[in-house]
Amino acid sequence: MSLTDSLDSSARYSQDNPPPWNMDFPAIEYDEQGEIDVGKLLDNMSEEQSSYFDDLNTDTLRTEKLNSLGSLGLSEEILLDWMTKLEKYRFVDELQQLQMGRYIRWVPTYNMNELRLTKGGFICGIYIEESGIEIEVVAHRRRVSCFRFDNAIIFQHLSKQEEVIMSLMNYLEDEDGEDDK
Repeated sequence: MSLTDSLDSSARYSQDNPPPWNMDFPAIEYDEQGEIDVGKLLDNMSEEQSSYFDDLNTDTLRTEKLNSLGSLGLSEEILLDWMTKLEKYRFVDELQQLQMGRYIRWVPTYNMNELRLTKGGFICGIYIEESGIEIEVVAHRRRVSCFRFDNAIIFQHLSKQEEVIMSLMNYLEDEDGEDDK
């Protein structure tokens, strides 16, 4: 049974009523030198948050984005441009990966002849209806729009905490690679 099967078919999630899978990351704390205290950040992570980062590094994110965009048959020039624009984003293919209040960009796939990378917006609502899942975003100048989860390739901006932890994961992976030599 999938996550969407277990949810009410008329569920409406917002900032005031977050979805059950919404995850708060631990706050970034700084040491006496003004640098991020990575030890405290890791100590404050829950088991769920820790598993979120298993096998997650820059190479993994890049590969996921390339695979998702590569399936669209984009020209090499457009693919390179979009990969540059999505550098600090992660590909989202499951509903529970979306976090309320986070900035996302997406590629609408309902018309494969006119593909474009949207400017994006902040997630302000997730609506699970009989007809499918709708994602509501607030974009520039408070313009609100909705799109269907199943008709888009979605990329969510990395939080500062995710960036710090990914840097650490990259470092640890590099250390492991050097030890193997």
